[in-house]
Amino acid sequence: MKKYVFFALVFIFASCVDGMITFYVNDSTDTTIESSFPINLPINIPIPPVSTTATQEYENNKTAPNLIEEVILEKLTVTITNPSTEDFSVLKSVHIYMKKSDDSDKVEVAYLDNISSTAKSVDLICTEANLVEYLREDSYKIDTEVEVKEYLLHDVDIHIDLKFNVTAKVL
Repeated sequence: MKKYVFFALVFIFASCVDGMITFYVNDSTDTTIESSFPINLPINIPIPPVSTTATQEYENNKTAPNLIEEVILEKLTVTITNPSTEDFSVLKSVHIYMKKSDDSDKVEVAYLDNISSTAKSVDLICTEANLVEYLREDSYKIDTEVEVKEYLLHDVDIHIDLKFNVTAKVL
């Protein structure tokens, strides 16, 4: 028992060295790939702005948006939610970008090319982009560029889960 307490204290101390803390922010959103998309051409899928849970996580971890040092997307999972018979074999590639508004420049945060999965859920490859400026806001926008490799006979609903690793100074 003492061994576990020791390791827990070491972990807590290590994560707070020099007044810094590391924690996660988890966000999610939904969108639809419409059946009318052409084959082998990149198409942008509209997604409403994502209201981030970051503000609550900042409060929970005794920090604030202006104290955030680094935000790295650690995991991005895309899941087909409808129809239940669809899988990712219909897609050729997925590229996901973040931006602060419709007018701002976008940065690629995750992608997956040459998709051959017959699963209903896939993890994309995350870039190493520092996304501090995006999680300092209450919301951010996601642009999704998708290439389909066969005609879709129906709309495909997808759910996107994002897990950010945040490093910040403590108050």
